[in-house]
Amino acid sequence: MPERDDEEEQHLTINDKGRVWFAGYHFGNAGEQYKKARTKNFKIEKTSAEKLLDAFATYFGNEYMEAFATDIGSWVMELTNTEKITYKFYGSLCANFDHKCTDLSDLVHNTVGMNDLYVFDGNNKPDVINRITLEYHRVTKSGPKEMTKSEIWKYTTGDYTEHLVIDRATETLEHILNIGESYKVSHKYEIAGGIKNLLESFDANILFSHIKGNPKEVIDTPDETKDYKITIDYEKNPQCIL
Repeated sequence: MPERDDEEEQHLTINDKGRVWFAGYHFGNAGEQYKKARTKNFKIEKTSAEKLLDAFATYFGNEYMEAFATDIGSWVMELTNTEKITYKFYGSLCANFDHKCTDLSDLVHNTVGMNDLYVFDGNNKPDVINRITLEYHRVTKSGPKEMTKSEIWKYTTGDYTEHLVIDRATETLEHILNIGESYKVSHKYEIAGGIKNLLESFDANILFSHIKGNPKEVIDTPDETKDYKITIDYEKNPQCIL
């Protein structure tokens, strides 16, 4: 049995003007099941709403075949056309509807900006990584350099940075190397399909989940510091910074 605060039902309405109405219902206690827990009413771009509704009309007008499974949630959808005629469709929350290489559940998530909607698949698809940024910074002191008697004791400082960015949206991998303020080397690779395949080969739930950090026997080197920062941007989960 679901917990009292589990969201067990969702209602979503979108019209061709871009208006969106959403309500989520908790399982609740015995005798008061499916209690409205949250609501959200807002507006999206009219062109975005029309694109979404056109995709639904095309897919369910030509291709849809009902698929049902046991021991799983279900969805019900009503499509109302300009003549006010309503068509009903049903299915189980395990459907992957592909329209022109776009999953319809993902299209709804992206269009309305809500990643926690059940839509057709129950929001059970694993999360994916959209972008990985690695920043490495090393500062090294060396010297002292040659000085005159009037100069204060000084060190020369070497400043070295590297940046690696793997980005799904632009399908690029970029590497930038900076040596001090005078030297900069960069490589940028645009690989159609390749970057997407690379990022999807990583398990979003496991990648970078275990960071060892510095070992106990590490020795401080005051003349040199080495630091890194890894930023991971996901499709669903909030950004992670290590």
